[in-house]
Amino acid sequence: MVEEIPSKINVFLTKPALAFVKFGGDEFHDSFIYFLVLHIFFTIMSTISGGLVPMYLIGPFLTDIGFSGASEAPVAESMLFTTIWMMIGGVVWALLFPLWYHLWIRILGGKNGLGYTYNAYFYAETPVKLFGWIPVAGIVFVIWSYILKIIGFRELHGISTWRSISAVLLSILIPTAAVSLLIPGLSIPALLYALYSAH
Repeated sequence: MVEEIPSKINVFLTKPALAFVKFGGDEFHDSFIYFLVLHIFFTIMSTISGGLVPMYLIGPFLTDIGFSGASEAPVAESMLFTTIWMMIGGVVWALLFPLWYHLWIRILGGKNGLGYTYNAYFYAETPVKLFGWIPVAGIVFVIWSYILKIIGFRELHGISTWRSISAVLLSILIPTAAVSLLIPGLSIPALLYALYSAH
């Protein structure tokens, strides 16, 4: 299972459409373990490199939602908080957000069950979990992962590319708009952080 991860990484990075056809029907625990291994690597590398989410992004977000002074927190505490935030938050997010994706996929004509949406999500995270920790360049791999989600949803749910794009955009833009309405004074760095986290 774990020993198959390197070969899976290679095919998802080089031949994603073929990879989703080949591994899209995997059992939940297989795709989740794949995701978890990559997520642990991502968290470790993010901490070493200073964090994918530096405090100049996360600080304003925390301040906006009530944690005053977050931007001025000591470096050690900031790194610890960021590491815990990424490790636990990333797993919780990965278990919950595919439910939201799946709603829009079904509305837009998706034919298969929730397990296929989870598999598409977990495997599509490959670029960002491997390289998203790289400062500045990380955003490129976030976008790459979104592209893989579009391919994965298309292949595993039998919908068109445009419907898959629509499902991804609606899943991202609606929560972002809702947050900006609920917190009218939300700063631009905080919104950037929200968007950055939404992968």
